[in-house]
Amino acid sequence: MGPLEGIKVLDFSQALAGPCCTSILADYGAEVIKVENIKGSEMTRHVNLSKKYEAAPEIGGDSFWAICRNKYSISVDTRSPEGMEVVYRLLENADILVSNYRPGTTKAMGIDYETLKDKYPRLICAEIGAFAEKERQAEPAFDAIIQAASGVMDSTGEPASPSKVGFSITDVVSGLFLVQGVMFALYNREKTGRGQNVDVRMQDAGMYFFSQEVVDLLGDPNYRDERCGGRSNMACPNGAAKTKDGYIIINPGNPKLWKTFCEEIIDKPEWVDDPVFSSAIGRMENKEEVWKVIEDKFANYTSEELYQKMKAASLPSSPIVTSKDAYKKAKEEGRQIVSTVKHPIYGDIDVAGFVVNLSETPASVRKGAPYLGEDTVRVLKEMGGYKEEEIKDLESRGVIRTKE
Repeated sequence: MGPLEGIKVLDFSQALAGPCCTSILADYGAEVIKVENIKGSEMTRHVNLSKKYEAAPEIGGDSFWAICRNKYSISVDTRSPEGMEVVYRLLENADILVSNYRPGTTKAMGIDYETLKDKYPRLICAEIGAFAEKERQAEPAFDAIIQAASGVMDSTGEPASPSKVGFSITDVVSGLFLVQGVMFALYNREKTGRGQNVDVRMQDAGMYFFSQEVVDLLGDPNYRDERCGGRSNMACPNGAAKTKDGYIIINPGNPKLWKTFCEEIIDKPEWVDDPVFSSAIGRMENKEEVWKVIEDKFANYTSEELYQKMKAASLPSSPIVTSKDAYKKAKEEGRQIVSTVKHPIYGDIDVAGFVVNLSETPASVRKGAPYLGEDTVRVLKEMGGYKEEEIKDLESRGVIRTKE
């Protein structure tokens, strides 16, 4: 049993940011029920990142299976008053409502916190929005737009050109922050008996990556978070260096490590006491020369050879590996960051596992992603108190959909 056993979540979220949050809640024991409109299901049911795993929308594509394992699905006409009455009846026994719709959608639907708080005082409404900027709060956005609006894109890439981070970083981190907010709200509800609204803005989540630099960003008119590609703009040498067959990351970040690096890796023992290269400031002011010496030396080694040499000298480093290789090794080692679910067409498929380790109440993957409307009947009976004949009537009138 996970630590969130008994917690019931109505999940109205779409795409990645909200589903990332609810996926984690489900992994740690919450019963997460996806509320999917009868006339338009969760958008990632239609997304196939690989041609190998194409599937019908009722089953869901590979993106859906990756982020919606452990969840349940009900299909309701949320655009009709009768469908919303079903939702309100379920909310009587729900703990959390999660959404990440376009601005104003939850209010129009009648599932925003202000509408619900008096009728369901224990309910926690958790919502991810796009922009925190006052004049932009009504605008919709996706991850790349938020990367541009939060400073993430401007700080990424080579000096001459900004670059998008290669994955949906603000989506994922917004989902992680929403998990944190939900946990805070649940803890407070234990003390007060009342729920509350939890609001995360993707723009703020992206800006939090620069928390170490805020003092300088706001206090020093000359400071700028300059793009520096694969290398740090705060210390030298810190970053990526080319090798015979790829790249390796190095960071001899204190005097002891710098001494070892000079003596055992780049054959520059004279730099240890040199008034220029012995200081962090001096190395930054002469970083072109430092990196030239390093790259000339590293050109004689493969990334693995250098890594082993650095490791033997107790110097922090790593070859730069692909995400595919990182996951492949994790699976080979049986690490919990990889989990396996049973797909109805493709058999066993691998999905992302867990990061947080709990010794007594660990996370688990208990089931794959749900068919569209797979759990409508069970949820309406158990959570909404509906009778069999009521469910059949709702289905016959197109208010709900069940798995055929």
